[in-house]
Amino acid sequence: MEIIVESYKMNWYKKANGDFTIQDVQVNETANAGGQPLIRFEIPNVGGVEINEWKGVYILDDMDVSEQYRRRGIGTLLLQAVKNYANMKGKKVQLTPISYEPENLSNEDLSQYYQKSGFVPLNNGQTHTYDPNAVGDE
Repeated sequence: MEIIVESYKMNWYKKANGDFTIQDVQVNETANAGGQPLIRFEIPNVGGVEINEWKGVYILDDMDVSEQYRRRGIGTLLLQAVKNYANMKGKKVQLTPISYEPENLSNEDLSQYYQKSGFVPLNNGQTHTYDPNAVGDE
């Protein structure tokens, strides 16, 4: 059972390559029955990203964009919202580039995409990390 902790709209502004801006991203902070924080960044009916916190690091669990909105900058916009949130909280974000739709993107393509989005590959590209405290990051 999820419990809503806080819901608000992101107040950072950045244009996307699509029809949406960072202002359209809603953030819902929830907790599971065990009390573990879960944070969902979402543009309703378009797409979203879910992260959880583990040992002081945000782990990207899920990213989905509706098919009709793909290749329009929505995923990049959602990742930027995650990075802004991580900056605000002073925490790292980690993800593993695994494609659940291999007909669209290979794991290598995803790795390159995450690198272009500001994530640094670790462990021979098996994981990627965004660290808001690293020199040269946004």
